[in-house]
Amino acid sequence: MTMKPYQFAILRYRHNAARGEFVNIGIVMWVASKRAVHGKLNRKTGRLKKFFGTFDGDLYQEVIDNLLGRIRLLQHALAQEQTNLFAGQPGSIQDVMDSLIREDAMVLQWSEVMVGAFPDPAVRADQLFEELVTRAGELGETGSLVIDRETAAFLRAHQA
Repeated sequence: MTMKPYQFAILRYRHNAARGEFVNIGIVMWVASKRAVHGKLNRKTGRLKKFFGTFDGDLYQEVIDNLLGRIRLLQHALAQEQTNLFAGQPGSIQDVMDSLIREDAMVLQWSEVMVGAFPDPAVRADQLFEELVTRAGELGETGSLVIDRETAAFLRAHQA
């Protein structure tokens, strides 16, 4: 089975920058070999309301819906080979992240970029969303990713 390398980042909601607390609310994945973007965002507000207290759920859902729409537009543009959303071809997850959220955004923040390889990155995107967003919120866990030496060697050999 052929492993396909991907890059991904976690989208985090940070209610108050001074407190430094955040909740993982989604993931975005870039598969360079397929020129594909996969994104999943959590529209549910219950966990955020419990965690932060004062929270505008309607505004949050509006922002998430807007981002989901932008992800769909990006997916469509890539499928149609329309790259006018970028100043050229997107070459990394950073290009995708920058097209979705400004770097200086206060409430929504990206994690560091992480990498992996999986036979079907779309399936892995669903798994990562479950592990790092959904299940982490339900169980109060923090997700961690361990990359074994074999996978790390594969990724180094296939860097763009």
